[in-house]
Amino acid sequence: GAGFNTDFTCVALPAEQCRLRVAGTVSRSNTTRTVEAILEINANLIQTANPDFNDPPGVGPPTGWTFNQSGAFAGDPWDDTGGPDGRRAAFIYKPDPGGGAANGGGSYALTAFTVTAPITLTMTFDYKVENGSASNSMQLTFNVSDGTNTFSSAVYEDSNTGGVFVSGTTTIDIPGSGTVSLVTLSFDLLAKAGQPNRIWLDNLVLTGGGGGAGGPVTLKQWREVVF
Repeated sequence: GAGFNTDFTCVALPAEQCRLRVAGTVSRSNTTRTVEAILEINANLIQTANPDFNDPPGVGPPTGWTFNQSGAFAGDPWDDTGGPDGRRAAFIYKPDPGGGAANGGGSYALTAFTVTAPITLTMTFDYKVENGSASNSMQLTFNVSDGTNTFSSAVYEDSNTGGVFVSGTTTIDIPGSGTVSLVTLSFDLLAKAGQPNRIWLDNLVLTGGGGGAGGPVTLKQWREVVF
């Protein structure tokens, strides 16, 4: 009905929230009560099961993550790039032209959450690439695992983002049928041989079933409506 795209103070609801009105009648007394509720779909499967996924926010290396580096890698694997949002990103740096590639890999032991196969998971993320003119100098793959099987995205490639963070999207297919419990999230990040290269990766969001589906619905607010 009219106004149902706002909260109880007439502020527009974000896309992941909705407002519902429900009426119920007690037949014995013929008493009717009406309540309104604001519900939210938490589409980020990782954050829903792992509220400490980004702790401590914005500073230092995040807890719970491991990061391995090899090849022509230099520097700290985590970089706080500053700014008002306190952005903290996984970081890979190949300082010299030519030579070998620089490799980085991050992994996080999840508090397990389940999805129902077959399903296509969507990973969105922010990244920045600084280099010379080499093509596809960044190669990035995301993986989830149930402890036995690993499911991976296609390789995501880019060359130079002009000194700014941009958003990327890739998908991970989980075949088969039935419930799959995911226990590990990881990524493989490669700075190819050639030009010096710096790459940042941040703000991972994993959704399932076409975006919002797959996340739980949370009751945010409710009230009784008196006519």
